[in-house]
Amino acid sequence: MRVIFLDCDGVLNSNQFFQQDKEPIPATSNSMKFGVGQLDPKGLALIDKLVDATDAKIVISSSWRHIWSFQEIAEMFGDAGFKNQHAIIDQTGTSKNGHRGAEIKEWLDLDRERAALGEEQTTSYVIIDDDTDFDTDQMQFFVRTNQQTGIKPKDVQKAISILNRA
Repeated sequence: MRVIFLDCDGVLNSNQFFQQDKEPIPATSNSMKFGVGQLDPKGLALIDKLVDATDAKIVISSSWRHIWSFQEIAEMFGDAGFKNQHAIIDQTGTSKNGHRGAEIKEWLDLDRERAALGEEQTTSYVIIDDDTDFDTDQMQFFVRTNQQTGIKPKDVQKAISILNRA
């Protein structure tokens, strides 16, 4: 299984996105309306392209997981035009120091335990984030986006290359 560890702020939205005049996107519930309005449909279309090209699954590593479950985030993504909601399978846990690299490592360690029980194991992964709080050995799997612009086609191409290494 290929896995995308996905951040939201600075990836699926950007400073440029927030400076645009845009129509509000309707949400399925009031509690999620705020989140839907924070998602750039162009960024979601690029993640759709990545999932389509690699058949990868998505694990939410964004701080959004502290507010909403990964199921609610999948619903928000769908409300904003994301076509691969089914690919969102989980979210990382929370480490004591809030270090995303440690949280991803913990998720991968649990994944190995699940594989020992016969579940599908991660064969390759990519981290897409605008921040850099990852372990040195994770940097080869890291695609850094720019918070000014969010995810770009070149970032998707790099992510595809990383996921296809295995």
